[in-house]
Amino acid sequence: MPDPIEPVPGLKQKKVFKIIVLGDSGVGKTCLTFRFCEGQFLDKSEATIGVDFRERTIRISNEDIKLQLWDTAGQERFRKSMVQHYYRNVHAVVIVYDVTKPETFHVRYFFKYCH
Repeated sequence: MPDPIEPVPGLKQKKVFKIIVLGDSGVGKTCLTFRFCEGQFLDKSEATIGVDFRERTIRISNEDIKLQLWDTAGQERFRKSMVQHYYRNVHAVVIVYDVTKPETFHVRYFFKYCH
């Protein structure tokens, strides 16, 4: 696992952690990241093309931590083109699926990108 992006010595900056959100199209990745970062629900969501990026700062043990959430496109055609670029230096992976659609549970498929 890569180290968090370290702050410049002498400057009080937040540690930054990159989190990538994976899953099939339409399982709720965008709604989940929007709710987590913005604190509200999306009224309407369209399919993500490429990657959508959101941030949230949290406080842990009196230290500010910046979380960068990378919401990826669920369509297969976009996934393959993103692998090498967006999956680098990731600190955590969230795999999302729709519990009402067992065919979206592709955990093994996504694990191959998480090494």
